[in-house]
Amino acid sequence: MSRLLASMVAVRLDGHDPAVCAAWIDSADRVCGRPVVAPWLCKRHETVARKRAEKAGIKAREDAEKHSTRQEELRPGREARLAVVQAEIDRLDPPRQMHEWRHMTDRQAAHLSQLYRERDDLRRDLGVTA
Repeated sequence: MSRLLASMVAVRLDGHDPAVCAAWIDSADRVCGRPVVAPWLCKRHETVARKRAEKAGIKAREDAEKHSTRQEELRPGREARLAVVQAEIDRLDPPRQMHEWRHMTDRQAAHLSQLYRERDDLRRDLGVTA
């Protein structure tokens, strides 16, 4: 956790003296260099790093919630498209016995291949297992 926290304010940690703060100060264009309180950070930069980590965590949770909401909004359309794609696959490539043989043009085979890929993508997005 301390390395992750330090990465919020430090540019590099490798090869850095562990007795001094590794936080980068943009305005001064240098490393802080104060004595450390926590691994790699002085008291001030530890506080800054904690605030940044908390803010990043909040943003990540908000982004995940937005993503989840958007996925649920898209679900009905994806389910409808999956039904259309599956019907087209069933029409173009009906189940056959092993000895039955059907000739397809290259164009038909390419179209069928694209339909199978789209079906697999839709199933993955919907969390459907075959």
